[in-house]
This record gives sequence, structure tokens and C-alpha cells, in this order.
Amino acid sequence: MSSDAAHVELVRDLASRFDLGYWREKGEYPWKFVRAFAKAGWLGAMIPEEYGDRRSSRLVARPVAL
Repeated sequence: MSSDAAHVELVRDLASRFDLGYWREKGEYPWKFVRAFAKAGWLGAMIPEEYGDRRSSRLVARPVAL
């Protein structure tokens, strides 16, 4: 499995924990979703290194958008 494919699987697995019921019940900012992605290290995945992100690259940002 390529690195990109592995990232896609990790993100899909994490996102799948928040089913349609979670989003339909939201009456506020989705804190559980944001915290889960932050804890897994994905919150800053779309921030380029030149703006402060220490580990991501454009290749890492791509699977997040899929």
C-alpha cells in the first residue's frame, strides 16, 4: 500500500466514526470531530510548512480532501 493510500485509509477510518446521525444532531460546532482529528495529528494537515506546520506536505493534504 502506498503512503498516500495509507493516509486515505487512516482519514476514512477516523471520519467514519462520525456518521450521518452525528452531523444531523449537531446544533453547534462539531467539537468531537475536530478534537478527534487534532488528536490523530490531522488538524493541521492542510497548513503548509512555510506557515507553521511542522510535518505535512501537499501529498499529505491531498488524502484529507478526498
